[in-house]
Formats: sequence, C-alpha cells, structure tokens
Amino acid sequence: MRDAGIVEATHGPRRVAQASRLFGAASRNVFVLCLVSLIGICRTLALDLSKAVVCSPRTLSGPEKKAVTMLVEEVEKRTQIRWERASIWPSGSAAVVAVGVESELNSFAGEYAEELSRDRKLEGREGYRIRVKHGKGASVVFVIGNDARGVLFGVGHLLRSLRLKPGAVTLPDDFSVATAPGYRLRGHQLGYRPKTNSYDAWDEARWEQYVRDLVVFGCNAIELIPPRSDDAAASPHFPLPPMEMMIAMSRLADEYGVCAQRVGRRVQKIAAR
Repeated sequence: MRDAGIVEATHGPRRVAQASRLFGAASRNVFVLCLVSLIGICRTLALDLSKAVVCSPRTLSGPEKKAVTMLVEEVEKRTQIRWERASIWPSGSAAVVAVGVESELNSFAGEYAEELSRDRKLEGREGYRIRVKHGKGASVVFVIGNDARGVLFGVGHLLRSLRLKPGAVTLPDDFSVATAPGYRLRGHQLGYRPKTNSYDAWDEARWEQYVRDLVVFGCNAIELIPPRSDDAAASPHFPLPPMEMMIAMSRLADEYGVCAQRVGRRVQKIAAR
C-alpha cells in the first residue's frame, strides 16, 4: 500500500503536465482556426473592383477630366486592368466607380443622388468624400468633390487606398472618408536645371507623372525655377530648351488645375483660384 501510494503520488504531477500540454495544443489549434477564419472573412469583405466601370458626367471640367484619366491610367499601370468609362449609369452587374463634383450629383449618382445629397460632408474648398454603397444591383464607389480640385484630390485618396496587384483591384467595402485640406497652400518647387542629376534629363511625360504623384498626396501648387538662375544655362541631358520646358510644365499645371508660379514673384495669390 505504501508503494502504491508513492507510485500514485509520482504519476499525479505527470498526468497534470500531460493534460496541460494537451490543453495548450488544443488552444493553439483553436487560435489558428479562428485566425484562418478571420482572414477569410476579411477577404470576403473586400469589394472587388476588377471589372468596374468608371461613370462621370459629360460636363466635367478640364481638371476633372484629367482626374478621371489619371484614375484609369494609374490603376492600369499597377494591375494591367483597363477600366471602362461611361457618361451614363451602366446597366450591367459590374461595380461602378462614380466620380464628379457635388453640384452635379444628379447627373452621375443615379438612384443614390438624393441619399448622397443628405449625406454628411465636410464643407470647404478642395474637400471631398468617398462613399461605398451596396444596392440591389452593383456596388458603387463614389468620389464626390466639393469643387474641381476636390474631385482631383478625392481621386488621389482613392488611388492611395485601393489594393492593387496584377489582375485585381479591391477596396474595403466599408471604406468611407470625408475631408478637406487644413492648409490653403500646399506647394512644391520644381527645377528643370542641372543641379540634382535627375531633373535636367526629364521629358514632359516624366514631369506629368511627377505632377500626378504630387496631386495624389494633395499638392495644389508648384513653383517653377526660371531659366535665369544661378545654375548652368544648359545641360547635355536637356530634352528641351529650358524655356520650352517651363512652358510645358506650366501647361501641365493648368491641365490638372494646379497653380504654377515662378521663383521671384509673390506667392500669396497662388491658392486664390
């Protein structure tokens, strides 16, 4: 009896240890299963925009048209998907990305126009909101600008938020934002000159891509360094003479609705437009 008691006392802690290990393993398995399920649920909550149609009104201004073109082209560069464009509400089952200015809601928001007109928005110049709607038919992503620049910066925010990879475009289906800039002037200086070992070799297409990169993050003004500066007057890398390139860069700024100013002049009026 005494030996049996010793054996029983010895096996007791072992059984407890074995039970503890089994419980730990079971807990880990449950955790892994929960994690896998959660990942699956998160993936199902992503809105698939791979076959989306971009809808915008015919009355878009020049900068607004540039914003829509930028959206389509930048998505294509990263996914090899070319979104179709339409000026009337699509009738198919594909998702819709609707882009326009607040005052034109009735011309591009379809059945959601009245609902969106009552939606909470943030007043202010260059402000915008992005909303996702799920109706009986296709899901819709709305980019609504308070003005032309609001459309441009709203498109930029959407581009930053999309999940892009070859062959796929997704967005969290609960995505929502309403915002307006806190600062009136948000500028950047551009210099077509042989100083940085890069700018002087850029052609107009490269400068346009750079302007796009700036406006995607909310830049609304650029300052151009004129040909008469403390830099060398020429560079073997110049694709265009300095004055011609300055004209081309000014034209790009105008097309995107971004203010352009040259160094040496007052900048207080840059954001007055």
